[in-house]
Amino acid sequence: MAEAPKYRPLGVSVATMPAINYAAAGQAQARVYDQLNRGLDVMFKFAAEKATAQAKLDAAQFAFENPVTAEQLEIAVAEGRDISEIVGDQTTVFGSVTAASYATQLSTELNKELTKKISAYDAQIAAGLFVDPDAMQTDLTAMIAGHGDLVAQIDPSVGLKYNASANASASVVYKAALEHKLKMGQAVLKDGANAMMDALPNAVKSIFASHKGDYVATMGLIANEVKKTDDAIIATGDYAFIQSGRESLRDVVEQQQINVLTDIAMKSDEAMSAALTMGNFGSDHTDLFLNLDDDGKAKVREAIRTRRDAKINDDKVTRTLKSEQAKKDAHSLMVVMQDSEYQGNEYNEAVDGLQRIAMAYPDAVTPSMITSLDSALDPTKTEVPNYVGEFEIRRRILSSKLQTPEDVKNAATELNVSAKQMIQILPLLETKRKEVESIVDKSARSYSKIVPGSDPTRDQSAAYYNFLRQVDQRHETAVAEWQANGEVGPRPLRSSASKGLELELRQSVEQTNLDKEVAFLTQRFGPDGTTPLNITITEYTTEAEIRQALIDAGYEGRKLDNLLTPVAGIIYRIKEARNKRDALND
Repeated sequence: MAEAPKYRPLGVSVATMPAINYAAAGQAQARVYDQLNRGLDVMFKFAAEKATAQAKLDAAQFAFENPVTAEQLEIAVAEGRDISEIVGDQTTVFGSVTAASYATQLSTELNKELTKKISAYDAQIAAGLFVDPDAMQTDLTAMIAGHGDLVAQIDPSVGLKYNASANASASVVYKAALEHKLKMGQAVLKDGANAMMDALPNAVKSIFASHKGDYVATMGLIANEVKKTDDAIIATGDYAFIQSGRESLRDVVEQQQINVLTDIAMKSDEAMSAALTMGNFGSDHTDLFLNLDDDGKAKVREAIRTRRDAKINDDKVTRTLKSEQAKKDAHSLMVVMQDSEYQGNEYNEAVDGLQRIAMAYPDAVTPSMITSLDSALDPTKTEVPNYVGEFEIRRRILSSKLQTPEDVKNAATELNVSAKQMIQILPLLETKRKEVESIVDKSARSYSKIVPGSDPTRDQSAAYYNFLRQVDQRHETAVAEWQANGEVGPRPLRSSASKGLELELRQSVEQTNLDKEVAFLTQRFGPDGTTPLNITITEYTTEAEIRQALIDAGYEGRKLDNLLTPVAGIIYRIKEARNKRDALND
């Protein structure tokens, strides 16, 4: 079969038809739609955000202009109404904002109420009034729970925040109430413990006083009393109080044991002698003494001697006071004898009174004086007055050579002065005596720091009579020495003893002040001082001597000046103290 003719290209190619990509076209179209949608979303979102912002602003403005109070909400809840009727629909933007605003407003309002109540509790605690922490906690918890529930109905998150803040505030005042309750309870316990400590010495002393020879039984009773007091002290829970309280208990038993034994010994001179020489305190109490150690026994003896000496001094003071009164009474009775009918009833009663005084207080009046006076007042006898002798007696009284009625009587006998004249002289003796006693009283008041016109304290009174006892002791010693030396010169005066004692005491005070200042200077520049120098510090050390010693020690310039700065003041105070001391001897 014949082949068909073949054609060859002549060099010109024919263009092919382009292919259509339907997938790519779809993607491009999708991109266009996507861009369009995004643009619309942005537009819608912007519009929505704008509207939301405006709604929030409107809602906040509305909530501000139309506030809701706790009272309104409580009424609504009580009536069973839906709270959204008041605060709005919280599912909307407007409603959610108004609800949040109302919740914040309500939280603030309720917090103010809580703060007022907490402040009231705080004020009671600060005023020292009792506040029951449990009752307070119940009160505040109920208020906070009620407030929190009310706020939570509007906005639970704000309700939670309110509860947290309110409970934190309440916990502070609750803690304060607990501490206050503890302190008040502790104060009550301390009062009780102090009362028991105050009563313990007497209780222990009473047990010892009732002791009948059974030492073990007695100490058991005392141990029980001490334990009760110790338990009361520990119950306070105050460490410092417990420490000081238990310290005070340590010596109570021994001291009361000593006191009871001393009381027994002081019942009589015989009991005192038996106690001091043989340790005998009677059948009931001797074993109390025997069960003490050597130190305790020595304390008992010392307590007896101390009380004995005090009693002797007190007896002396009492007798001195009574003797002074007896002298006044004797003088008054002598005046009665002089002014009444001789040997009449009134006269004889005065004589009897003088005789009683003479028996009890011979230093006030003697039987011989009474006899002489009676003889002088006898109207059947006539005497020529001896004015020269009377003048001499008065001179001796004023110069303190005659100090007692007996002295005057003896002088009257010596100078041939009648008893009648002597009676007329005696008031001068009393005046002189008052002058002397006034000096003694002034010194005693000065020593005891009793301000004129004021009532003395117990301590001042004790110091006053202590001074008088010392004056009496000095006066008696001076009189004894005067008598031992042949009674040469005037009889020593109590006022001289008083002035001497006051001078010594004042010198002691001024010397102490001087010693303090010297010691202060020694602490700075003595061998062991803060700036040790080769110098002996005395009350006569000068500023120039210290300066030279500092220079010798190598100090110079500002350092030297700084060390010398206080020296002038110290030296001045030393000089003043020395002058005050020395002035007492002028």
